[in-house]
Amino acid sequence: PDPIRRSFSKIQDTGPPPLLQTQAPISANMDSSSSPQNVIVAVDHSPASAAAFKFAARMFGNNPGVTLHLVHCYAPLETVIADEFNYIPTQKDKEQNEAKHMAELEQFVRDNVAGMTCKTHLMSGDPRYVLCEIAKTWHADMIIVGSSGKGFLKRALLGSVSEYLAHYCEVPLTIVRA
Repeated sequence: PDPIRRSFSKIQDTGPPPLLQTQAPISANMDSSSSPQNVIVAVDHSPASAAAFKFAARMFGNNPGVTLHLVHCYAPLETVIADEFNYIPTQKDKEQNEAKHMAELEQFVRDNVAGMTCKTHLMSGDPRYVLCEIAKTWHADMIIVGSSGKGFLKRALLGSVSEYLAHYCEVPLTIVRA
């Protein structure tokens, strides 16, 4: 059977279906009879990312051939120069910022990843661009992200990681509604 149709039927069997979007044919790393081997799950400590991880765990958690990569992207400390205020982060500030995000990622793993083997990755940068780049670099077979269901105005002003990936990502993408 068609791998996309097979995946969608699995989604229907595991509860309310997320929005499933694929922008590209099944990755070159996969043939039509195999399942994904490299799956990136974007996590940011939100209910939407927890839903994405739970979906990934249901789909692939019992499959020893699948590597789940939990990726958390954070904004690096930036230099700010203004008329009345200047801020130049020190190396110690940058290390503390990274340590804070690493602690949050480790807490997410403790709270959600019981009995599974996952690789965790802490990445500095905008998640839209980082996820697209690492999907190519790591030869990912799929990306799974959560969607918080922001309204039109918030999405237009703040941007949406899932919407950006749906337009620009070159690997299959699953968006899980929280």
